[in-house]
Amino acid sequence: MASAVVVGVAFRAFYPGPMLSRSVFAVGSLFLFASATLGRLGWVAQSWKGDTSVERLDHRIFHVLYWIGMLWGTLAVL
Repeated sequence: MASAVVVGVAFRAFYPGPMLSRSVFAVGSLFLFASATLGRLGWVAQSWKGDTSVERLDHRIFHVLYWIGMLWGTLAVL
């Protein structure tokens, strides 16, 4: 998550072009966090070791959504 904050700060500092409004970033961040969390709450079927391809993909999607949510949240705050 710290890497998303660093990327957000660097992006704000070095990108001179137009950006989306802060409210768009805030709502997008909220949507990403909510979808990742709610998607994880609905997951009941798991294997014993938890290393099937579907479980690994679910875990990766969860992390990607949280990372992008943190990035957008950082851009909304800055």
